[in-house]
Amino acid sequence: MVVCTISVTLCSVIVRALSSGPLRLLLWPVAVAIAAIPFLLRTPLLEAWGGDYADAQLALFLSATSFAWATFRTIELAVGTTPDGATASLAEWIFYMGADLDPRYERGKPIVPPPGRLASQLRKLLGIYAVLAAWVCVMEPFSYRPTSALCVALGLEGPLQALVVRVGDNFSGTMLIWLFLWFLFTIGSVMVLLQGHDPIESFENPIFGSRSPREFWGKRWNLQVNNMLKKACYKPLAKIGLGGPVATLATFGASAGFHEYQFALSMHGYVVGTASLFFFGQGLLIIAQSLLDTTPLPRLASAIPLPLAVIGNITLLSLVPDYFICNWIDLPMPLFAAVARLVPRLSL
Repeated sequence: MVVCTISVTLCSVIVRALSSGPLRLLLWPVAVAIAAIPFLLRTPLLEAWGGDYADAQLALFLSATSFAWATFRTIELAVGTTPDGATASLAEWIFYMGADLDPRYERGKPIVPPPGRLASQLRKLLGIYAVLAAWVCVMEPFSYRPTSALCVALGLEGPLQALVVRVGDNFSGTMLIWLFLWFLFTIGSVMVLLQGHDPIESFENPIFGSRSPREFWGKRWNLQVNNMLKKACYKPLAKIGLGGPVATLATFGASAGFHEYQFALSMHGYVVGTASLFFFGQGLLIIAQSLLDTTPLPRLASAIPLPLAVIGNITLLSLVPDYFICNWIDLPMPLFAAVARLVPRLSL
């Protein structure tokens, strides 16, 4: 992680130097070079360290994420969607480039955190950690797929069992990913707050507050990645007239690329392309929902009670082949196992 921090800082200085004039065009190859750094450093650093891959897996995941952030922020600068204020000074740009969670700006200046915000985030961090530990204890004894055991206990068989297992595994796996990422982003928000900046929110109750796939992906799930993808992909495409379905599918393609990058660096045995199938499938699901907006269905759906709408949304999201969560569970060194090592477990 020290090498990661030093590398990202040096990259931010180079990017800042290229941010104006004709040299601005060089930001594109620099973005590619930044993304390549972890692939160049991973093997020699692991060999020099000499430890077990499983011990390094979480660090690889976090390092891949840091370099992905730096790459996206370089692209933002190239297409002109960097927030006003992020380039006000070299120090501010280095901070923005390396921040784990986007700081918020207003009128070209960073927003100062309100009183009590840091204490609130620290309390949230402890709460998320407790729930994450509890959820790991629920899932780990069943190899992170508890729904099959539940179906056996209930005597479910045939197509009904297959449906329940698919939806249940999607729900339980998504819950664990959400809690894990929320925990990491809350640590990131604390780091941003300690430096006098107010960060964006990372999640908005995505599982239990979303009525539809579009609300889940567009307004509630991983708002950090959502924010970056909008600035680096959706807005530039919409600006040149490629809005709607084209920009939506391209943005999900960029999300697929980000996760391919992240998984290839940190998930031993990952098969390149599997995450892309999932994200393009989700993109098609969003486009299908957009096409239905001209029909009476959205108005009828809004009248459905929230608990039923949430169940319906989880079921819809589960229609896309499970090429995302399975990579956290089924690989030789599953990342869920690395997550479990972060928390205490109860032995029954």
